[in-house]
Amino acid sequence: MRAIWTLGRGFEKAAVIDFLGVDYSALVDWIHHFNERGIDGLIECKKTGRPRKLTIEAVKEKILPLVADPAKAGQKHWTAVKLHGLLKDDVCKDLSYSTLVRYMYENGLVLKVPRSMPEPPDRDAWQKQREPHRAFLAEAQSGLFQRLFRPRARET
Repeated sequence: MRAIWTLGRGFEKAAVIDFLGVDYSALVDWIHHFNERGIDGLIECKKTGRPRKLTIEAVKEKILPLVADPAKAGQKHWTAVKLHGLLKDDVCKDLSYSTLVRYMYENGLVLKVPRSMPEPPDRDAWQKQREPHRAFLAEAQSGLFQRLFRPRARET
């Protein structure tokens, strides 16, 4: 609005561009919007983009039940890649991996990197094997670790 007001006071376009620090094409766009719709033409509206591949309702009806119960699709668990492959074949051929991840994020689901640790067959032997490392970890937490393993200065 400041650009239109300044132009209305008789300033040249070049002066307005320098004063506001905008591009010439932006100023011309504002002038066209103002001439077409008045002051309302300068209000920025939400830009429309490409429509969603799946509607929000379709995601809730088709995808979320599968994520909640992988057995419905004959799976024990899901990875994002595995879920994407199934959905691309059965639900929406144009669905990209990143779009699927975004849909999951919008519904409160996040990617997790599996880090399972199996239960050791012999728990006592496992504990005994870990014993020597406890002293090292205690020293590392006390600050000795930083003194021993600080990065070397680069040789110039």
